[in-house]
Amino acid sequence: MDKDILKLSPIKGTDLYVLMNQIRRIPRGVIGVAKRCRYGYPQVIATNPILKDRIFPTLFWLTCPSLIEELSVLENKGWVRHLDERLRDDPVFAKKVMDAHEEYANMRARFLSKETIESLRNRNPRKAIVVEESGIGGSVRFDGTKCLHMHIADHLGRGANPVAELLKETFPGLLEPDSICNKYCSRWDEDFQRYGAIDVGTNSIRLLIADLFGDGAFLVPILHKIRIARFGEGVSTTGFINENAARRSLNVFYEYSKDLKDYKVEHVKVVATSAARDGINSMEVLSNIASESGLPTPRIISGQEEALLTYNGAVKDVGFLPSYSERKDHLRKAVVVDVGGGSTEFISKSGKESVKSFSLNIGAVRLSECFIANDPIDDTEYSRLISHIRHEIEIIAQKFIDVSLLIGVGGTATSLATISQALEEYEKERVHGYQLTQSQIAEILEHLKALPLTDRRRVKGLQPERADVILAGIAIFLVAMECFKVDKLLVSDSDILQGIIYSSAFTR
Repeated sequence: MDKDILKLSPIKGTDLYVLMNQIRRIPRGVIGVAKRCRYGYPQVIATNPILKDRIFPTLFWLTCPSLIEELSVLENKGWVRHLDERLRDDPVFAKKVMDAHEEYANMRARFLSKETIESLRNRNPRKAIVVEESGIGGSVRFDGTKCLHMHIADHLGRGANPVAELLKETFPGLLEPDSICNKYCSRWDEDFQRYGAIDVGTNSIRLLIADLFGDGAFLVPILHKIRIARFGEGVSTTGFINENAARRSLNVFYEYSKDLKDYKVEHVKVVATSAARDGINSMEVLSNIASESGLPTPRIISGQEEALLTYNGAVKDVGFLPSYSERKDHLRKAVVVDVGGGSTEFISKSGKESVKSFSLNIGAVRLSECFIANDPIDDTEYSRLISHIRHEIEIIAQKFIDVSLLIGVGGTATSLATISQALEEYEKERVHGYQLTQSQIAEILEHLKALPLTDRRRVKGLQPERADVILAGIAIFLVAMECFKVDKLLVSDSDILQGIIYSSAFTR
């Protein structure tokens, strides 16, 4: 994506919260702010033309409430019809508009890689044509105005648009409503609290720095990191956290300590989960790591608390997704499946605090250490692995009633989304809310288990550090879908980290 073709300003501070209130929904696929008003608030944003399997041919979106209102008044007065007549009767004007549509299409194409376009052509040729050939605001026909908002957004974002220029001549001051808007957006530019959360897992140690707005109702991620430290390496067989694991983890803590200082985070919570619960010397090791790095000593949380935090983080943010925001009943029947390195949690919730959860010792690292010795995995090992997972999950699946959806969280779940889309770089917008069917997951697993480890490390969308444990992780999800009798897995990029921050806001 050639983001340098526009001088976009990055999303900063309260921008996302302001945008959410401007357009009355969660902004998706925002690349940056194309134009700000005199008070510094977004007027026009630029968005990614392709998000997951959906296309968004409108590159520039008008967000300024004052401008939107002014243009709606003009549309109600018949100005779309007037401009359509001008296009029909004035060939010079029509040629200028045609050229603007083509320039818009060319600019949008430069925001997409050749690989992305080729993939879309193969999967859905009709969508590819829309993305490549449609004009301003996704217009397929260039002989009509369609709406004023998209032409003004193009003018402010790209710098030239004949429809907008005609309106400026006819209505002087139209594009300068800042002088009368009286900082309309200032009511959303409220104070926020910055939080940091660290999750010490069996396989990885993760950091999330985020700002909370609206009395803790809206979370804006600032920095998200994951490091494969294997804190729980060997704990399933020895019962102890070893020195190498402690040293790797300390290096991660050093890095995160610097990040938290650089981002001026005042409120930090650190938790440790499965491996820390199992390790005889966990508390001693974690205390030493915290003391050396200057971070708070991690709190080893119970499986029940881990489940509650994970569920709250996953479901609260999934509820923001447009495709699910109106399907509350569907979410109420969802079970969150958190596949970790040492354990897997199955969680559902009714009411504010009534949580049903089960924690099974079938994490991706634990199962890989216990069941996989050959490279690539042989049929006997795979059969034993699947049988063990099925034996564990079948029992607890019966305790959940009327399940219609599994929500997958954790590194294995997000890896499924990135592998399925062959993402070279992690893109939250394309991962969060991504859906996979049981057959798609089975196909990914079949492909990966046929590869030796060296080849798995080169698979697009898979972190090389996760390649040696990914088979067991995916197998857990596949068997879970069979046992719960559901065909779709919804991937959530939000999990215990978001849950920690949400809970922090109400316990300070």
